[in-house]
Amino acid sequence: MGLTYLAENYQAAGAAQQSSMQAAADALLAINNAFNPLYESVFAISVLILSLVMLKSVYHKIIAYLGILTAISAFAALILWPLLDIGYLWWWAIFMIWFVAVGWKLFLLGKKQH
Repeated sequence: MGLTYLAENYQAAGAAQQSSMQAAADALLAINNAFNPLYESVFAISVLILSLVMLKSVYHKIIAYLGILTAISAFAALILWPLLDIGYLWWWAIFMIWFVAVGWKLFLLGKKQH
């Protein structure tokens, strides 16, 4: 959203304003592209904890094990991140499959209640 605004107004701006808009766009890109292994690690731990709880709940064991695989994949990707750079994002594909499976099960549980 912010980059769109800056891009739309860049051409109409004068030279001094263009340089400020360019600096603002660079700052926005830096924020959006920031990578912090701590956030990814905490996220992976939360998926692991949720999946371990799912092993003893109404969730299918496959969904729980997929979550455990997701957490392990996240940690493997974080370890390989210095070598892969943005290529470490492959684990998010596994996360999305797990997330959809969890959501689908919640949807089905909600339908049973009515």
